[in-house]
Amino acid sequence: MTEAELEQCVLLANWGPERTRRSAPPSRDLILRWPTVMVAARAGGRLYAAPLVTHNAPDYYAVPNLTILSRR
Repeated sequence: MTEAELEQCVLLANWGPERTRRSAPPSRDLILRWPTVMVAARAGGRLYAAPLVTHNAPDYYAVPNLTILSRR
């Protein structure tokens, strides 16, 4: 996801100033790490058996054996 798309999400969600301030742009290291993790996850089927933290839990209900952590 591009930084511009992240900014669009903030605007569409109508976040207030405090939450907007806390949503720091991703670092270059994170941007480069993400594709590495995604490729490894696809190759292995699943990565580390770690829980998924998301605010879109319903999007992942069909994934078998996935622990989902969400406040919604």
